[in-house]
Amino acid sequence: GTINLPIVGTVELANLSFNQAKDLLDKKYSKELISPNIYLKLITARKVKVSIIGEISRPGIYSSFGEISKPSKYSSPTLLDALVEAGGVTKDANLKDISLLRKLPGKEGKYKKGKINLLDIILNGDQTQNPFLYDGDIIKISKAEIIDEADRTKISSSNLSPATINVRIIGSVNDPGSFKLASRTPLSQAIYNAGGPIAWGTNKGNVQLIRINSNGSATLKKYKINLLSEVNEETNPILLDGDIVKVNPNIISKTGSAIKTVVDPITGLVSAITLFNLLN
Repeated sequence: GTINLPIVGTVELANLSFNQAKDLLDKKYSKELISPNIYLKLITARKVKVSIIGEISRPGIYSSFGEISKPSKYSSPTLLDALVEAGGVTKDANLKDISLLRKLPGKEGKYKKGKINLLDIILNGDQTQNPFLYDGDIIKISKAEIIDEADRTKISSSNLSPATINVRIIGSVNDPGSFKLASRTPLSQAIYNAGGPIAWGTNKGNVQLIRINSNGSATLKKYKINLLSEVNEETNPILLDGDIVKVNPNIISKTGSAIKTVVDPITGLVSAITLFNLLN
């Protein structure tokens, strides 16, 4: 907040940028010295404190992000780091409409506001939508408008829907990746398109489905499927365009290969682990 300096005494530097602090000290010393040369150096950065509000599992103020934020290395957490640390977003969160309020330098206490589309990170790998956070930032996750899932399912089966859909299959399958499938493909058939499950003792497993809704929200559902069952919402739902399916390995699967198949299909994008942690 304040520092004590020779000649000029106590000076308040709270909320000033480096350049503003240097200009202030130059002015004060220029009254006492003919040609003052002021140099400022950051010795230790304090922990970044951010506020997260809105559609988040544990809203509040966060200053610890595991091993991410280390003042000695001048590193800062990213938006995704903060959201995962706060327990992930709620099922009603609008991932297309996240506000980031950042305090401007100076004593006026003004903020600038930016809009972030988290889906651009997840679907397109746009890292500009995953900014580093600064001390005092406020993250606000808005609530998505209500959608009728039944109506969306009806539309998907009509001639208004495209003949093919794009689905991503990751995890413990033989051929993970992105697939172009026929419209109204069920979950079990999609898994077979990815080469089928790895090392399953039976035809049932722990499968998770992430669905990006038209209102900007994302939902995560868990299924214990029977690969031979008929189409039904409980164990073998119809997939929609943009769905992401994660087939989790069983206990006896080797950890190394399980991690590899989870991460490989979306290298260059947000990792699948981060995405599923965000929605869990």
